Amino acid sequence: MAEEERISGEDRPQTGDSGIGAAIALGSASRMAADAFLAEQMQLARKQAALAEVQAEEIHEEKKLRHWSMRVRHVSDVMKLAFELSMALILLALVVGIGATVWSASHEDGLVIDAFTVPPDLAQRGVSGDVVASAV
Repeated sequence: MAEEERISGEDRPQTGDSGIGAAIALGSASRMAADAFLAEQMQLARKQAALAEVQAEEIHEEKKLRHWSMRVRHVSDVMKLAFELSMALILLALVVGIGATVWSASHEDGLVIDAFTVPPDLAQRGVSGDVVASAV
């Protein structure tokens, strides 16, 4: 009790009713440590806020790039489809052309063979180029 009487009102830290015992036990060193801790936490919070801002900007840029990439991919797919359709049409036209030629040749009955020259010994026997052409 003698020690309690020596601590006057001026020596006691000015804290609330609930913190008197803690303030007496910890003293002013804990206040400086708490202030340093809070300053460090505030600095970390500022760094985290700056990092979050940088990440948000990167996400925005990545979104732009992804949108551009999707647009390019779409254009590429459309061009690929157009190429495939044009190749299919060319192939179809080629098949139809060959088929029409074969069908026309198979139904043709008017083959014309012009007169041609014959060797002299056939010509002496009376077989001329017109006769040979009609026989063929």
